[in-house]
Amino acid sequence: MKIKVLSLLVLLFSGWQAPLSAAGERVSVERAEEIRKLLVLTGSDKIGMQVFSSMMESNRRNLPQVPDEFWNEVIKEFKPDELIELVVPIYAKHLTHEEVKALVRFYQSPLGRKLIAAMPGITRDSLNLGQMWGRSVGERVKRRLMEKGYIQS
Repeated sequence: MKIKVLSLLVLLFSGWQAPLSAAGERVSVERAEEIRKLLVLTGSDKIGMQVFSSMMESNRRNLPQVPDEFWNEVIKEFKPDELIELVVPIYAKHLTHEEVKALVRFYQSPLGRKLIAAMPGITRDSLNLGQMWGRSVGERVKRRLMEKGYIQS
């Protein structure tokens, strides 16, 4: 676990760059602005910071020997706008400019705003249900493994 977390930190801060677009060409200023607008409308612009904050708290708990000063320095180096700029070409790779504009229109509509407002609750409830389901599946698999003699209790 500690290795995975540290590997992710190294990747985040190693200066790797995403391709400019799927074909390697630059994303137009207008298209990039529209993608950024979509990211803001959907709250995706905040997800990177939330994940980063959660990761930092987990690191502090899992690596108690590392002083707070180190983590505070790492936090100062994290710039959410950098992550957004890295994500823009990914959206450009998978969505046309017209599709991005249509999504922006949708998320600006009453139904789109309702979906955005409902997503945190939907996500939370889905995660909770997924955890319960995962435990249930794990218990059933363990029981079958024990019945077949592959593992001991």
